Amino acid sequence: MRYVSKSNLIFLLAVTIFLFHSGYLYNFTVDDAYISFRYADNLAQGKGIVYNVGERQEGYSNFLWIILLAIFSWLGISPVIASKFLSIIFGVGICILTLKLSQLFEKENVFLNFAAVLLLVVNNSFALWTVSGMETAFYTFLLLLACYLFLRDTDSKKIYVSAFCFLLVALTRPEGIIFFSLPVLFIIYDLFISHAEFRRKFFIIYLLILAIPFSVYLVWKFLYFGTIIPNPFYAKFQAPLRLDYQPGIPKLRMAFHYITQALQQHNLLVTIPFLGILFGMKKEGREKLIFMGCVILLQFFFIFSVGGDWMPSYRFVVPVLPFIYLLFQEGISTSLVWLRNRCFNLCLFVTILGMCLANFPPSKADHYEYSKSKEGAVKRISEFGVWLQRSFPSHYTVAYTEAGIPMYYSNLRLLDVLGLISRDIAKIWYTCPDDYWELNRRVVNYVLEKKPELIILVFKQTPKQLRDFKGGVDYTFYHNIHFQTDYELTKVKDWYLPGESPQWPEGVSMFVYLRKDLKSFYQRLL
Repeated sequence: MRYVSKSNLIFLLAVTIFLFHSGYLYNFTVDDAYISFRYADNLAQGKGIVYNVGERQEGYSNFLWIILLAIFSWLGISPVIASKFLSIIFGVGICILTLKLSQLFEKENVFLNFAAVLLLVVNNSFALWTVSGMETAFYTFLLLLACYLFLRDTDSKKIYVSAFCFLLVALTRPEGIIFFSLPVLFIIYDLFISHAEFRRKFFIIYLLILAIPFSVYLVWKFLYFGTIIPNPFYAKFQAPLRLDYQPGIPKLRMAFHYITQALQQHNLLVTIPFLGILFGMKKEGREKLIFMGCVILLQFFFIFSVGGDWMPSYRFVVPVLPFIYLLFQEGISTSLVWLRNRCFNLCLFVTILGMCLANFPPSKADHYEYSKSKEGAVKRISEFGVWLQRSFPSHYTVAYTEAGIPMYYSNLRLLDVLGLISRDIAKIWYTCPDDYWELNRRVVNYVLEKKPELIILVFKQTPKQLRDFKGGVDYTFYHNIHFQTDYELTKVKDWYLPGESPQWPEGVSMFVYLRKDLKSFYQRLL
């Protein structure tokens, strides 16, 4: 009873730290989350799973998360609030599952089960992406649950439940399908060893649990959207919108930089020496750890395939953070069995404590200050969206690079120059010729042919150089003769104030251009 009560106390401490950590960053919501919120609201209102009503475009990559948010939206709870509430619950669930996975391995010291959990709850990326509004916590929870059920029930029919969980992982994010290969390969390996007839039936049933529902999902996608490839695929794999884009830089190099920076940022490099010790474990424990290691490698394979991510704090590494810490924890546990030395044990304790402190505020002051500094800009861009909603008819189409916060509150139609909500524009970016400015020209010409009522550009008050524009598209619009002839500046709204953004220290504003033939109507409207 003494050990049970102490164990509960340690876990309660870990959950408390997590709640404090995520609560500190609660107001942070990433812009892309509002794309999912708009899809969820439209679905809840019976308009279909669409961004612009009447346009079936798969501009999301988190199907199951949208369905979940739509349920809450239908109940009258804003997706903005629901996403935070659900993610914190799933964050606690991640802590529980990390502990449960720890307990699958025998240890002389039961308190070592909590090392991975404690390292996880102080990790700044884990806390940030839990409250970001994105599906990261939900996705990580499902992945952990699927792996835990598979490893726990390998030799029983209960393992079929894990197949269903892996299906949910694949329905939450497109890359989730790659993780289903792991249990399938492990079952095939076991089948070749045992040669048991019942194992073959076992394998076929397990495979069908995923294959049939997922095939139905793909058929529905094709019938509903006209394709099974989501628009974000093109944006992730080839969308050179940034002014600093260099087509000569290989994607592998960017991904390698992304992963190494993530490992360095979270002090994960210190875990590597302990991984070799894992091969000294007993066979049963070693197979489980190999399974977890394969989960990490598959996620890294995905990161290499997309070249990393532009969002802060390495969100693509977050789903495998629990597995990285579990491998580190089990390496320490094994080393303690081998080396019964007080000095060595003290060094291990200092290592874990140092990792915890290095990932917890205020040592990551820059990261937290960045998150807090976003609040002012987010508030202004939210108010900008409300202003758009009040100032223009709902049937107006806006050509703009931001599909998230402002468009969610504006309720206007969007012609998305990024291509997330427009498959035609997405394919233009995907062609990716060596001439970066030719790509921008093609996108601008396509948008102008559609004659949107509004075009919003982002740049400094008096742009003089290329770097004064947020992106190449804004620059290309600004200097296009047809844009200058057909559109007129109507309103200027601040986004980042001077000194607020490290990227634009001089400040940057949103410039709203109205089609000139609508000017008289707009004046009457005001």
